[in-house]
Amino acid sequence: MKKRGLVIGLLVMLAVITSGFTYAFWASLDNDEVAAGTISIGSGRVTTVTADLGTIDVSLVPVGQVNNSNQDNAASSVELVYTLDYTDSAEFASTAAYSVVLSNYVLGTVSETRILELFTFDVTADLSITKDVPETVSVLVTFLLEPADATEYGLIASGTLSFDVTFTVVPVVNP
Repeated sequence: MKKRGLVIGLLVMLAVITSGFTYAFWASLDNDEVAAGTISIGSGRVTTVTADLGTIDVSLVPVGQVNNSNQDNAASSVELVYTLDYTDSAEFASTAAYSVVLSNYVLGTVSETRILELFTFDVTADLSITKDVPETVSVLVTFLLEPADATEYGLIASGTLSFDVTFTVVPVVNP
C-alpha cells in the first residue's frame, strides 16, 4: 500500500514539474522575428535580440582616428536599426508604450565596466507603438576613447563587441 502511495505521489510531482517546463517552453514562442530586421512583438511581451558587431562590415576605431586607420571600412560609430511590428489581439489597445534596454556587453575579456567607458550606446526610439504600424528603433554605437595601452588595444582588436537589446511592450487593455 505504501508503494502505491509513493508511486502516485511521484506521478503527481512529475506532472507538476512537466507542466512548469511546458509553460516556459510555450511562453518563449510568443515573439518570433517575422522578417529580416523586423521584430514582431505583442502587448506584455519581451523580446531580446543580440547585437553582434562582428557581423557588420565596419571596423570601429576611436573618435578622431579614422584617418589614421589602415582599414578601408574604418568608422568611429555604427548605427544598428531595428523595426518593431506591434501585433496583438483586439482586447489590447491599438497604441502601447514600450521600452528598450541594452545589457550584457561583451568584448573578449574586456570588462563590461571598461566597455561602457570606451564606447557609447545611444538609443533613439519613440517609445510609443501603434498596432500594425512599424516602429523604427536605432542604437548608435560609438568608439569614444582610445585604449589605455597596447595590451588593452590587443584585447579590443581581437574581440567582437556584442550586447543584448531587449524590447518590452507594456500591456494596455481596451477600455
